[in-house]
Amino acid sequence: MKLFIIGNGFDLAHGIKSRYWDFGEYLQKNYPGFYNNLMAAINYYDGIWSDFEGDLPMCATEMESFGLQVSQERLEELDYDPMNDEGMGQWMNEKLVFINQLPEVLREWIQSVDIKKKKVYRSDLFSEEDLFLSFNYTSTLEELYKIPAEKILHIHGSVANWHEDLIMGHRSTQQIESTTRDYNNALSEFSDGASAVFQCVLEFLEKTYKDTSMIIEKNEDFFNSIYGNDIEEVVVIGSSLSNIDRPYFERIRDEGNFKWSIYYHDSGNTIISEKEKAKAMKFLETLQIPEEKRNVVSSLQILINSGKI
Repeated sequence: MKLFIIGNGFDLAHGIKSRYWDFGEYLQKNYPGFYNNLMAAINYYDGIWSDFEGDLPMCATEMESFGLQVSQERLEELDYDPMNDEGMGQWMNEKLVFINQLPEVLREWIQSVDIKKKKVYRSDLFSEEDLFLSFNYTSTLEELYKIPAEKILHIHGSVANWHEDLIMGHRSTQQIESTTRDYNNALSEFSDGASAVFQCVLEFLEKTYKDTSMIIEKNEDFFNSIYGNDIEEVVVIGSSLSNIDRPYFERIRDEGNFKWSIYYHDSGNTIISEKEKAKAMKFLETLQIPEEKRNVVSSLQILINSGKI
């Protein structure tokens, strides 16, 4: 019996447009105001779409720098009167309206993504007994591979479940703590403009924070069931192996002395593929999986037609 950990690369292998770049394009096309507010808040830093979650703390830094610059410029205006100032808070909050809309817009985007594709993985890859932990919001496993929904934990939410928010975010508690200190210092110095900026940035960081500890606790029954179901092997497909999601891997590791197999993305480009292979090997090493329990394999080995993904 196996536990499969499924990442976005699984969907991408089917030609499903589920990258954050696709999300950015969706926003730009369907919600130009939302997109422009996002870009304005982070000083038009387009690079966020390559790693949206990982770059959120950097976005906060951009927002802070931009907001403090505007605040300083207003202080230097000759006719500036703090008594008549509508407030930096209002100005900054106008830039952050999109944060409250993010879960709703994220769900709408995922619902628009076409998953009516052909299978690309071998039919003997999965068995009826296997369990699945999926980082994907889509129903690719259910729709294409007919995996029963009760066998799958969509750890960050599923588009098929209308009763839960889809989760995305960063894990930079250090930046939240730093911004909190800056905010308190600004308050103690009676710096209204700066405190308004820090308060807004702090709100951004807190609302986009992915509390993995809370998510694990919420799904404790699933993690406890891993040991009870006699899992022999953990198989990872399509995961970026990012530090943001590392706590889930650690929680699974703690459930037993399993064999771990990571299928790394093999594009056919030798240099890139070797880097992906080395990354997977390093991940298992730092996860402290015993060497004899580590297995790193090309993704081509599990495709119906061996070729480029």
